[in-house]
Amino acid sequence: MRHRICFFLLLSLVMVASGAASAKDRLLSGESLGVDNYLNSGNGSYRFSLQGDGNLVLRAQISGQSLWSTGTHGQGGVRLAMQSDGNLVLRSTSGKAIWSSKTGGSGATRLSLQGDGNLVLYSAKGSPVWSTGTSGGVSVPAPVEPVEPVVPADIAPASVSSTLTTNQALSANEYLQSTNLAYRFNLQGDGNLVLRAQSTGQSLWSSGTHGKGGVRLTLQGDGNLVLRTSTGSAVWSSQTNGSGAAKLAMQDDGNLVLYTAGGNPVWSTETSTGHTNGGDTGGGTGGGSNGAPDGGTGGNLGGGTASSRGQFSAPSSALYALNSNRKLGFPRHIDTGFGGNGHSETWDGRIFVRTRTDGWFASAFRPERIVRSADGSVRFDQGAFGNSIALELKTEAPDMQHNWLAITPDPAVSGENPYPSNANGSYQASGSYRTYKAMVYHTSLRNNDNDQMGFRRATFIISNANTPDAQLVKADFTSAFSRLRLQNGADFRCIEPSVTMDSLLIVCQGHPDNNGRIDNLVYSWNNARGSATNWTVPKSIASMYFDDRNANVAGLPFRVRFPIAGQPILDAQGNPYARGELVKGAYPWISHDGSELFYQSSRAGMSARRTGTSVVGRWTGGVIRHIDGPINRDRHKTSRLFLSSPGAFTTMWQPYKRIANLAIPYAVHGPAYPIFGSNSQDYMEVGFDDYLDGNYVMYLAMNEQLNRAGDYQVTRTNDTSGNFNNATLVGARFPVEYNGQDELVGRYGQGIYFRNGNYLSVDRNEAWESLAKGSSVEFWIRKISASGTVRLFTMQGGLEVYLRNGTSLTAAAIDTTGRRVELSGGSVSSTGWTHVGFTFDADSRQMALYIDGRRTASSTVAAFGTLRTTGAVRVGPENSNALLILDEVKVSNVSRRPDELAYSANIGTNKAPSSALASAVPSHLRPLLNVATGISRFSTAAADLGEDLFNDEILSKQRTTACSTCHIAGMAFTDGKLIARGNEPTDAGIRNTPTLFNRLFSTLQGWSGEAGRLDTQALIPISAAHEMNLPLPEAVQRLRSSSSYVGRFQQVYGEQPSADNLAAALASFQALQFAPKSRVDEYREGNRSVLSAAEVRGLDLFEGKARCSGCHAGVNFTDESFRNNGLAPNSDLGRADVTGRDRDYSLFKVPTLRAVASTAPYMHNGSFSTLRAVVEAYNKGAQGVAERDTDIRPLELSTQDISDLTLFLEAL
Repeated sequence: MRHRICFFLLLSLVMVASGAASAKDRLLSGESLGVDNYLNSGNGSYRFSLQGDGNLVLRAQISGQSLWSTGTHGQGGVRLAMQSDGNLVLRSTSGKAIWSSKTGGSGATRLSLQGDGNLVLYSAKGSPVWSTGTSGGVSVPAPVEPVEPVVPADIAPASVSSTLTTNQALSANEYLQSTNLAYRFNLQGDGNLVLRAQSTGQSLWSSGTHGKGGVRLTLQGDGNLVLRTSTGSAVWSSQTNGSGAAKLAMQDDGNLVLYTAGGNPVWSTETSTGHTNGGDTGGGTGGGSNGAPDGGTGGNLGGGTASSRGQFSAPSSALYALNSNRKLGFPRHIDTGFGGNGHSETWDGRIFVRTRTDGWFASAFRPERIVRSADGSVRFDQGAFGNSIALELKTEAPDMQHNWLAITPDPAVSGENPYPSNANGSYQASGSYRTYKAMVYHTSLRNNDNDQMGFRRATFIISNANTPDAQLVKADFTSAFSRLRLQNGADFRCIEPSVTMDSLLIVCQGHPDNNGRIDNLVYSWNNARGSATNWTVPKSIASMYFDDRNANVAGLPFRVRFPIAGQPILDAQGNPYARGELVKGAYPWISHDGSELFYQSSRAGMSARRTGTSVVGRWTGGVIRHIDGPINRDRHKTSRLFLSSPGAFTTMWQPYKRIANLAIPYAVHGPAYPIFGSNSQDYMEVGFDDYLDGNYVMYLAMNEQLNRAGDYQVTRTNDTSGNFNNATLVGARFPVEYNGQDELVGRYGQGIYFRNGNYLSVDRNEAWESLAKGSSVEFWIRKISASGTVRLFTMQGGLEVYLRNGTSLTAAAIDTTGRRVELSGGSVSSTGWTHVGFTFDADSRQMALYIDGRRTASSTVAAFGTLRTTGAVRVGPENSNALLILDEVKVSNVSRRPDELAYSANIGTNKAPSSALASAVPSHLRPLLNVATGISRFSTAAADLGEDLFNDEILSKQRTTACSTCHIAGMAFTDGKLIARGNEPTDAGIRNTPTLFNRLFSTLQGWSGEAGRLDTQALIPISAAHEMNLPLPEAVQRLRSSSSYVGRFQQVYGEQPSADNLAAALASFQALQFAPKSRVDEYREGNRSVLSAAEVRGLDLFEGKARCSGCHAGVNFTDESFRNNGLAPNSDLGRADVTGRDRDYSLFKVPTLRAVASTAPYMHNGSFSTLRAVVEAYNKGAQGVAERDTDIRPLELSTQDISDLTLFLEAL
């Protein structure tokens, strides 16, 4: 499917665009209904919907009788909004009001569909101000003529106005203009907001929202400037809600500024005197904005998966499995043998400090000694933890609380930390020791309690650092205890602190009253690193978003420095925590950069408070998630207290990144945290593919729901896709309720038992309509017994997956006309676990069944219409005879690829290279053999033939261009041009020429991954019209007409030229193009003198502050993922052009950085001419590009840092 993707497709399908999805019988102030969305009465008897024809209709569900309507069919109504002024307004795509309740100024705050059939507007005090008068199900005639009221939100600026005031709006093709006529701020027809200089037409700033459906820009009453789609979904905002902004002004100096009523600026485009701030040159994207769709009045509370919300790009977990030859294990409890009553580790994860009976003890951690078992799991029993030495005994400091602690780098130390040293801790460039200068946050007993927060400085020294023989030789505190003081001068009282690596944010267990109360998660922050004073008064973590997200923290907005504040915190049902509302919890651990928060859910005021381990943050969409898997291996038996992580995989915080064949993660790919518990003495991994994948409509991990009080909801299980399609157990049981066994019974964590007739009833909350574009259903099943027809998944009248005769796997799809098509293939046995998958591609009409990751049946369906998606959703053997367990039930709005089904089934798909090819890999790249991919019929003779073909113009239409025309060996197989262009008349070029170095270690080739293998990629340029323009049959015929080539092919392959052996020959040559050994390789081998001091500083920046190594990881300096760095926006669809998926819009392959100095210009469009320009762009952080990768943010690099990092890159 190759067409422009509507990136916000799912947003147009949500039931309540701004987040009321979890309250399906009401619409709250600031929320809206889109086309074909509805409210249901709590008893299910009545439905109020906005029909596709624009009519608002209230019906009785049983009879279908219309009780009331607006009579607005055919008038273009697409969104019903509950405005903040109390008016209920139906609008067209242009924002024009078509109908309203005429209740502006009434104080109405809630529209409620009652169980008696009446639709009522209520004030905040609960007084009715308007209703349909349909109580008792009595119909009311539709109005003959819909009323067109004048309401505050209808006011539009004059066409030549320079300002926009509260509740005013710009619609498509409307603009503001400076009074001197020199500048114009326009909402273009393509949805992009652009500020231009009129004399030159130059774009000075843009929102970068072209093609995303924005049709109306409103200055809301809360001070937020929000661009919305026709359905009311937020596309962009200034993120200034709560700021008091009341006027947007297009000034004569070229600056666009938001002012408060008192005239204070709160936001601007920073384009005074016509200075360009990241604008585009036409209708394309730009930078310069600092806003993303906002979750306040105009936000998306609980609305949709990652791609549908358009917040960021994240690497696909399944893609990491494509070029891996290592088997994943299934999650299981793993005992580390390393326990204590509290612990923390250094920022690099190589020193652990734990609490034991006598005090604090530190140990070296040696990840090189983590061992993989035959089943894919890992062990820590081969010396992973080294010797332990005392940091401090309780008898040495009886006034200190020796329990909880947090460790961060000492901000007073500049440069490397840890740094190479001698045994005494003195810097020594070639030293085999590493010295750590740390801050240790903990509490004292000096206030006659255990919660006086403070810190001390400490020094740790390791011998044989970063080797399997590392040992701790020193651990000492080097300063006195400094108690932390709040801005009001009071002591900071809290326990169980966790601190971000910049020492600017503390999350702990305490209370906003700072009075010693506990059981709540609170936070405090500071503007100065390492400061003991001026900490903010602690607040509930729920207030981060509301109170501080726009606060300046050491030069960056709070939400940028700590991404957890980028969205409100939502409970498992999608309901947001209000400002100041307490979040119950204990033993928090905040990630190094303040993105995710792990903690133990707790029940206030009770013994044995702790229940389940939970996580919330950017990778959960702000939703508190009760984690499935061994981290919660039972409900009541395990004491779950302290946990922490050395970092996050696929980010710059990826731990142990210099270990080529690190044994972890063992059970997940993609974004994940490795987690260590000290009280539980175990190791666990937590992945986030459920939310970050972006195409899951429903993801049921099949574990218990936890409510806000920390209680297990034993009849509920959560959808963690972000769509809140949660499920209720009807007869089905978790293990405790089934047989009294407090244990995990699922394939990946918890599972649910189903007896005859049991099922899950799914709350159809949102995104189900998107299944009409493509769909997949997959799950794990452990069948114990079954007979007859056994239902496993049912979307009534639409999709079914079931067993015939208790064994034969069958699926069915039904279109909106009632046509039913079925597919059968394979059987599900009663021996162990089976993974089942069903896919349906709406474009090709192909259905397929999979068992354990392998296709068992497929069929192309003729004359099939649109899949029916409106039916009730059930999971399990409803009306069936069976006893079984189900786990990991997933529904996607795309037809999953075979490799994705294989990944879900934990089946490897990569073909390892032959021994001949593997032996050709040079020593400095041999650690990459575990991700190398085989080449069909490889031989050195084939590579020699491929080299001749690579350099021969015979493979282009006019015989003017060879592969080597654009891939020049002396330029690292690039060509030095912005966009590749050969010599054929049709050669137009669309992207920058990528290097061919090290392509053996990649599966998906090219900027957008258009080829699944190197030998497939080899043929694409030959036949591409914009490249060599020679159809493959013609290319083969030319080779067959050449006696020389006929002889060569016969000699190598024993046959005449063909498309297959042509591809094999070219791929064989390309597979041998290895980047030469660099000075960085020599440095890592131990030659410390080979890099200059500046280059060494650059390496430290590369792996740390500059965040490069999150994507440019490992020996090849790439993780082969696809991401949007936000630095080179244009109209290129990127990977979405190949996959047709919204989540892949503008994603491009992360290139290797080996020999990067020879591959200028840079990015997929060649938009940066020098490495320094690239570094400078990354330093700005692509602010304002909402879809950028989660790891892209301002780097705060100095001019010296930029120079050092550039020098290091040139050494690669």
